[in-house]
Amino acid sequence: LKEQALIIPSRSAITKDNVRIHCIGVLYYKIVDPKAAAYGCGNPVFALSQLAQTSLRSVIGKLTLDETFHERNMVNSLVVDACNDAAKVWGITCLRHEIREIQPPDNVLHAMEMQMEAERKKRVDILQSEGEQQALINRAEAQKREVILRSEAQKMQDVNIAEGKAASTRIQAEASRDAAIAAAEGEAQALERIASATDAEGGDAAMQF
Repeated sequence: LKEQALIIPSRSAITKDNVRIHCIGVLYYKIVDPKAAAYGCGNPVFALSQLAQTSLRSVIGKLTLDETFHERNMVNSLVVDACNDAAKVWGITCLRHEIREIQPPDNVLHAMEMQMEAERKKRVDILQSEGEQQALINRAEAQKREVILRSEAQKMQDVNIAEGKAASTRIQAEASRDAAIAAAEGEAQALERIASATDAEGGDAAMQF
């Protein structure tokens, strides 16, 4: 009545993608009805072993090779359910099933190793290309900022030069205006003196002279 561990011998199974593999499993079971175990089947342990093998092959036949490796918990659960459905009449209950080993053919194993190596190389190439891309982006950003700073500096220089020229032109214009005003005022004063002189005695004679 104790829990027992039954080694399920290696048997070949064909996956959904037509790969022949060998699986070794361990089935944990317990006799719950000694009478049914004694009289319900001539050799219940052997029958349970065969049932586990056929159930495992049936489940693997519905999965691809990659799914067989990644979905072990699901495979184990389906094998236990299938065994319990048939073994209950033998007074046996299956507690759990574990896939101990999956052995693909040598050529498939070699192909899987090459695939993993290619995946690793792909990740390295992607990381390297991303690093080079980021370096190019950084250099482009640096050049862009340099061009912007240069243009801004040139703009400030042009503004300063333009402001200097405008200030110089304004000063020259003011100087010319002041000179013109002074000349006009001098001419006006001269004309006023001439006019005053003509009003004086003998001014007409002087003008005629």
